[in-house]
Formats: sequence, structure tokens, C-alpha cells
Amino acid sequence: MTYDVHFSAFNGTNYCALTVSSTIDPDARRFNWRREEGREILNLAQDDLLVFSMPVYGGFIPSLCVPLVSSFLTGHDTPAVVIATYGNRAYDNALAQMQELLEARGFHVIAAGAFVCRHSIFSSVASKRPDEADRAALVAFGEHVRSMEKHSGSHLALPRKDASGPESFKGVSFHPDGRGNLCTGCGSCAAFCTTLAIDPTHPWDTDADKCIACGACIRVCPAKARDYHCQGFVEARRAFEAKNGERKADETWFLD
Repeated sequence: MTYDVHFSAFNGTNYCALTVSSTIDPDARRFNWRREEGREILNLAQDDLLVFSMPVYGGFIPSLCVPLVSSFLTGHDTPAVVIATYGNRAYDNALAQMQELLEARGFHVIAAGAFVCRHSIFSSVASKRPDEADRAALVAFGEHVRSMEKHSGSHLALPRKDASGPESFKGVSFHPDGRGNLCTGCGSCAAFCTTLAIDPTHPWDTDADKCIACGACIRVCPAKARDYHCQGFVEARRAFEAKNGERKADETWFLD
């Protein structure tokens, strides 16, 4: 059995995970850790396969997902595929972090991929990705995994920016809010928020300590009231666009 476990605040990582897992196994079981109802304790056998997909925030997977690995995933020398989705800047330590977290839970990583999606904060960067070229790369990746022998006892060397152990990104200085005269108080953003950072009685505000800046609330706001309104955002966006505007290619690694 193939198990597709991912965290997708909106759709980018979900799309990549679905494309790969359904290519490997059309009957794969899917779990999105975005909300509690998508989290189930899984005890995988040696002949199962885990496809584990995470977005990259500041070079790491979302901080809330780190403890979920030890709470919900157990393998028994189970092969795993790790996928990092990132906003055209860098995936840094995310792949190595996922590998170390899963290895500690009884999995061994046989393949990995880094795929570009629209940036969660500076949404003009990679705004149309994943596109058809990315889809082709995702399908090719899944097809290769499907054809692989499920190696055991070998270690897949993955890129790491530094020598630190598994960590998680603590947050950014930019957080979306609904300030201004457009917010109708409908609460759509609060209902969709992964980390419960938006109080439904005051949906124009955001709890910066809980917000992971995934940008999902901006995309679901029917009044287009939510955005990054904080001082310095426009200048930071321009600098980021200038530095990260060139298209980056998807990358893959295989243990064969």
C-alpha cells in the first residue's frame, strides 16, 4: 500500500503530492496534515511505501509538522519518498530534515524531489507554478519510483546547507491581515486557517505567534481584504523578485 502524507495549506504541495502518489499507485491513501481530521496514526509495513511531501518555509518544513512525524508515523524498514515544494528561492535543509525525521521513525528514503510552487508570501514569484513542465517532471518522478527496487540498508545522499540536525523554521516578520475597509467579517479566513491564527470574532487581525505565513487566508478571502499590509513589505517583495525571478529547475534523487 502507498501512503501519501503531506501538508498543504492551499493547493501547491497537495497538487505535487497527488501527482506523484497517484502515478505510483492510483489507490494510494492520502492524508493532509493541514487540519486534525487529516491526521491518522499510521504503522507501515516493510512492503508499504510512504510518499511524504512538505512545503519549505525558510529552508525547513513547517514547524508544526515536526512533532507530527513522531506522533503519527511509524515504519518498519519501510521505503519512503520525500518531496519538498518551494517558492523558487531554495529548499535548503528541508529534504535532509525530512530524511532524518523519517529515518528516526523506521523509514529509509529511496527517492527525493524538490519541485517549485508559487511563493507563499511573494506570490508574484513562480506565480504559474507548478505548470505543465513541472507536471511532466512530477509524473516522470513517480514513474521512476514505481519502477524501483525498494532498497534497504543503503543511504540516499541528499543536499544539506549546513551540518545542523533536524530543525524547523520559527517564522517570518510578515503576516497577512485584513486591515482596511474591505473586510466584511465573514470569517472565511478564520475557518480555513491551519494554525488557528485568526479569531473568527476579529478576522481582520492575525496572531503573529501562530501564523506561518502560508498565504492561504489571502486566497480564500472573498472580499480580497487580506494581504501583507505591514511596513516594508513592498520593498522586500521587490528585492526578492529581483533576486529570485529566474526560473529554477525541479530536481530529483534516486537510490539506484
